[in-house]
Parts: sequence; structure tokens; C-alpha cells
Amino acid sequence: MDPSDSDLLASARQGDDQAFAQLVDRHGPRLYRIAVSMVGDVHEAQDLLQETLTGVFVGMGGFRGHASVRTWMTRILIRQVARYRRRQGWRRRFRMWSTFLTPAGDEAGPEPAVPAGAQADAKMDLAAALAAIPVEYRDVLVLREIDGLSYGEIAQALHLPPGTVESRLHRGRQALRQWLQRQTHAKSVPSGPSTEKDHEPVS
Repeated sequence: MDPSDSDLLASARQGDDQAFAQLVDRHGPRLYRIAVSMVGDVHEAQDLLQETLTGVFVGMGGFRGHASVRTWMTRILIRQVARYRRRQGWRRRFRMWSTFLTPAGDEAGPEPAVPAGAQADAKMDLAAALAAIPVEYRDVLVLREIDGLSYGEIAQALHLPPGTVESRLHRGRQALRQWLQRQTHAKSVPSGPSTEKDHEPVS
């Protein structure tokens, strides 16, 4: 039976480097996906992950167990993302995300085959959609829909009342749905009548 997060953290606090490595292996991919989804830049996300893991290592002595280890680590990442956003002046540079929505570990089952072009379009559409909605809605959506946190865990991670989490999640889903509907409508509208004329023999 695998040790729990709490057991691994307790061992790491006693100087067990292997226990800390197990925590990193268990939560690193998840934290990375959250970072990519929140900042939209895979290179910045890698830096944020390293800063988060450093924060976990330095701060594990102060962990009091008021939240789960998973939520505590997520909270540290969110603080790093907030600092990044302040440094960047809230500007966004979204790129193609090769790892976006890629499940980590054995948690995900086999998925039906999807053409590579369709996968790329879906990733780009979702990236653009997340970029188009307000950041306070985006953060709640990412933690709920991508990371799968409960409302209570999101409330702890973002230091928000549960009612605010529920409200932002509802509004974020609504904004995301509206954006996708607009894009679908734009793609379905013909570009206009053709200006080409049939060539007929000149008599």
C-alpha cells in the first residue's frame, strides 16, 4: 500500500529525501497542468512549478494539517501564479500547449482515438477560451474542471467563501459556453457569395 501524502510529508520533514521525491512525482504533473492552464506559457509554468516545489520544501516544517497536503501544495502554486501575474502586469501570451489536458499517471483510462488535427484544434480553442474569460473565473474553472478539486478544496486554495467559489464557477462556465457558442457561430457563417463568374464563350 502506497504511503499517504501526510505520511510522505512527515517523512520528508524528518530529512527523508526519497519521501519528498515521491511527493514531487505524485503531484508535480498535476501542479504543472494547473500552472500551464493559468498562465498559458509552458516555459513560465515550468519555472512556477520549480518555485512551488521550492516553497513546499522550505515551508513543509510549518505545515499544520488544516488542509490536505494536496490543497496546501496547490495553494503554494497559486501564490506563485499571483506573483507571476503581478510581475507580468496581467499580460497574457498564450501558445500551443502540448501537455494541456494530458492526464497524469494511471488515473486516466484509454481514450478513443482522435485525429491529431482535431486534438490540436480543441487545445487551441480551449486555450483561447480560457484567455478570453476573467481571471477570477478562469482560476476556479481550472481547479474544478482540470484538477478536479472539490468546492471546499478550491475555497481553501483560493481563500474564498464556498458561496463565492460556486458563484464564480457558475459564471465562468457560462462565460466559457458563450465564448464557444460565438466561435461556433462564426465558423458556421459563410464568408459571403463568391465573386467569381462563370466564363462563357464570347460570341
